[in-house]
Amino acid sequence: MNGVTSFFVPAIGLPIGGPYAVTYSVRSNCGQIATATVQVTVVDASPPIAVCDEFTNLSLTNTANTAIFANSLDDGSYDLCGDVFFKILRMDEAQADPRDGIGIPQSCNRANVDDPIEPPNRTFFDDEAFFCCDDIATNLNMVIVRVFDVDPGPGAVSPNRLLPSGDLFNRFNDCMVEIEVEDKVAPIKALNTPNRTISCTDNAARQAYADETNVTFDAPVFFDNCDFTVSLQVIDGTSNCGDGLIRRRFQATDQNGNTSVVCEQRINVQLEHDYTINWPNDVQNINCGNGVNLADTLGDDDISEDGCDL
Repeated sequence: MNGVTSFFVPAIGLPIGGPYAVTYSVRSNCGQIATATVQVTVVDASPPIAVCDEFTNLSLTNTANTAIFANSLDDGSYDLCGDVFFKILRMDEAQADPRDGIGIPQSCNRANVDDPIEPPNRTFFDDEAFFCCDDIATNLNMVIVRVFDVDPGPGAVSPNRLLPSGDLFNRFNDCMVEIEVEDKVAPIKALNTPNRTISCTDNAARQAYADETNVTFDAPVFFDNCDFTVSLQVIDGTSNCGDGLIRRRFQATDQNGNTSVVCEQRINVQLEHDYTINWPNDVQNINCGNGVNLADTLGDDDISEDGCDL
């Protein structure tokens, strides 16, 4: 009309759906008007544009597994017709199964399992993916972020919905993100070990407490989200008499170099006095002229000590 050969009918912004009744009205130069009404259904035939962070860091928490959420990796994804929604799947798990949207657990004690019935257990696109200490060694942890232009709902997405017969077919695009997993959590002392008091005569206990290789003996309990080792330093302050203070200093170090506070146990070794005196035997001598032989009254060990004095 009026020389215009093309224009948007219906107008931009008509919601997806329908059918909508659209009436065309044409007027000639002679003033004659003709109308025609058609039914129009508006569809979104284009998947969304997926834009993700190329690289991100994930610091493990003090639990066994740490989640990274799909929507936290978005870097400007969009769709021309509305909102976008996000799901995530670990790349190593996705590569273990040739079917789209299905993975096989590879690490973290199968933390990402969504289908515990089908053996081997499967993982699907979900709201989050879990990582753990096992992933620190590789640090080439890739994830697939799937961006939808229709809401797939909370939780795992059944792979059947992604098939041509499913409601999510052709409603998504993917982008990939590299995850560097870090552990900044130091081991903590979960259970302290009390100070002890022992006798200097208990040689077995003294040796056990003074042995730096005896790390598990009467030791505190440490906890960490990753594997760790415990070291022991012994400072033996006992004297030649056997009494004094033994200090045992424990410290846990995890596989990533994080160290706990030093836990010190003090062993107080006390002297024990245990004397035995053998008194002379009584002697009766009525003949004063002959005298008394003292050797007959005293033994060889008249004073003995069973403690730990010198």
